[in-house]
Amino acid sequence: MDRDTERRRNIRLPLGAGVECHVDMGGTRYVGPVRDLSMAGLFMLTGEQPVRPGMCTARLIFRGRYSDLEIDSLQGAVVRQDDDGFALAFTHFLEWFSLVPLYLKKVQGEL
Repeated sequence: MDRDTERRRNIRLPLGAGVECHVDMGGTRYVGPVRDLSMAGLFMLTGEQPVRPGMCTARLIFRGRYSDLEIDSLQGAVVRQDDDGFALAFTHFLEWFSLVPLYLKKVQGEL
């Protein structure tokens, strides 16, 4: 997307391997890595597309070397789909977003 068509207003952090998302929607669970994350939503990589996108509950798992950090009960809705996966918009801002840069530094070996 270019600047003229970009509608997102929140800073997005690109994430690599190690952050997993579980989305429960209409009795189906989708699991895959998170491509990018912001306070307002995320993009999840998955080979499956929701048949009937709508409201959902998500859980993020930040994988560490010796332990994992889980953020659950994230409410949201699918707002966009493409061949790589789908985007969720959270109902409420992700209040733990400030922890994400610390996680990224840890996995990059800077902490």
